[in-house]
Amino acid sequence: MDTRTDQVLFTCIQAGDKQAFMTLMMRHQSTIRALCYRYLKSNEADDIVQKTFIRAFIHTSSLSPDTSILAWLIVVARRLCIDRLRFYKRRPEATEILEKLILPDKSNEDLVIEKQTLEKLKNELFKLAEGPREAVVLYYIHDMSYHDISVALEVPIGTVMTWLHRAKKDLKRMLQASDCVQVKETHP
Repeated sequence: MDTRTDQVLFTCIQAGDKQAFMTLMMRHQSTIRALCYRYLKSNEADDIVQKTFIRAFIHTSSLSPDTSILAWLIVVARRLCIDRLRFYKRRPEATEILEKLILPDKSNEDLVIEKQTLEKLKNELFKLAEGPREAVVLYYIHDMSYHDISVALEVPIGTVMTWLHRAKKDLKRMLQASDCVQVKETHP
């Protein structure tokens, strides 16, 4: 396992080291694949993953070494997915997001309630605009920082913070109204 940081690998890539690119690709492939599958849910997602890394390889010279590599890859993958979505007019699945936001109880009765609540949350999440919904995914699923989300979504950090605060408040209010699950206490 290569323990070099993304920035060190990036410097090696710019110097022409193809193995460094393979290491970087292997390191972030699962995150990019998960993002693409949330959008597309098909073998098209694998196609977008490949296109993401091809574009990344072609455009490494345009990236500053101090930029978050993962955030940059997410920007590329997200744009490709959105282009594909616009073509097919599909929406991403929210179940994974919602499962990460709640603490499920494992009894049979609570599992039934949880499934009903997840469906309600899924519908509530889709009421959010695309930006706030993506911020929730990147923060809660991919554990990205505000700064990296800001870079990935191409919005100011203040906007990311506002989106996350409002989305959490709305989802928490909805959960409390259903009175069957609890929201994880994480920042923001």
